[in-house]
Amino acid sequence: MHKPGSTLSKAERYEGFICELADYDSKVTFYQRQYPDGFAPEVLFLVPRAERADSINRALTQWAAQRRARWKLPRALTISDAVREILTALGEWARPLEPARSATVPQSASLGAGEIRALCGFFEDAVRTLKKLRAEARARNEPSPPYPRGLEEVGRLLAQLWKNANAMT
Repeated sequence: MHKPGSTLSKAERYEGFICELADYDSKVTFYQRQYPDGFAPEVLFLVPRAERADSINRALTQWAAQRRARWKLPRALTISDAVREILTALGEWARPLEPARSATVPQSASLGAGEIRALCGFFEDAVRTLKKLRAEARARNEPSPPYPRGLEEVGRLLAQLWKNANAMT
């Protein structure tokens, strides 16, 4: 069981470093004095499992509700989600960077092209909606909802189904 105490202590220390003034006259924070690049900092807690990220994000949400939002609040991500977000932000995320798994669908699958198109459309709409919800949560400095486990694998399975359906026509 994850105890959020150490995470919240770290969040409080980061909040002090990022938000507290090191120089009252010039209104410079400790962070700005250390890193004068002008970029807005973001604190991410990298964890190995989605369940741990969910637990930490719940604790951070409760903690943040009792504070003034003066900075982009920290959040927890799995390592793979963090890599994906960073590479996407840099414009570097592409299908070849996806983890290689053996997700194949036999060409004899008993779904027609129309049914496969409906599944693919539903999946794309659901992912688009989830991406929008995650972006809105980040804009409000709230932890974003996690992607469901298996999202990439289901996407690959649907892509393979679509490819096989088109190969048969």
